[in-house]
Amino acid sequence: SLSDYRNTLCRLDADRLKVWEGLDLEGQHPEKLEELLHKLMIEPFGSVCQIVKRIGGYYERLRCVAHAEGYKFVCMDDILQDLEEGTCLIYSFGINKDWSFEDVMDSVGCTVFAFDPSVDYPEHRGKRITFQSIGVTAITDEKQKLFSLSDILHANGHTNSKISYLKFDIEGHEIKGLGAWHASGAIKNVQQLGFEYHLKTPEKAATMLKGIRDITVDGDFRLIVHDINGVWGKCLDHRKSLYFEYSEVVFKKVNRTQPCLP
Repeated sequence: SLSDYRNTLCRLDADRLKVWEGLDLEGQHPEKLEELLHKLMIEPFGSVCQIVKRIGGYYERLRCVAHAEGYKFVCMDDILQDLEEGTCLIYSFGINKDWSFEDVMDSVGCTVFAFDPSVDYPEHRGKRITFQSIGVTAITDEKQKLFSLSDILHANGHTNSKISYLKFDIEGHEIKGLGAWHASGAIKNVQQLGFEYHLKTPEKAATMLKGIRDITVDGDFRLIVHDINGVWGKCLDHRKSLYFEYSEVVFKKVNRTQPCLP
């Protein structure tokens, strides 16, 4: 029955959460933590989202592969409710040349704040998109046009606002950024985190694992999507790793008192 199906998913997710809660990361060798991260990333939580959609993206052809690139996965459950209430708010870091995700979210009715220090675009785009040529990082560095997430939210008047979806593809700044943003409380009002991680060394993977452990155990975020980057995942693998160093992941905030869907 449907009830049995949901109960089974919820039970499996409870077991997954126990694994994250029981992690002992202190004193572990980075290579061991790297392997552990990749093992855990293939076990998304199945009971916290009903509708996942792939949005945006484009076709990329390189010397080593041709594949879709730039798309993002979104759990539509809460987004649809936010759209009905007129409160859908998207923060997007890392644009480069691809506006496909932001344009779609704008077209369905979300307000989008977009950022990228490496490019220049007009301040306004579409109906509800605002662009700023700055980036996000763990600690503000104004000379590099990089700011902490807390500083950016404050500057835009969104410190206490619900953020429907926080997207970031920021070429490695997510490694230290994720843990810093969690520790500062900057993501306490974020409903979904969608980002690409860039794990070029075991040490970076170990730092990312600790950040994901913290947002899972203490921040009530649950991994709902893991998708390897089919374009760059192996093309840039200079150290011939066993793992795909570039992957898209999505985390959804849950209610600790009701972690599974009713």
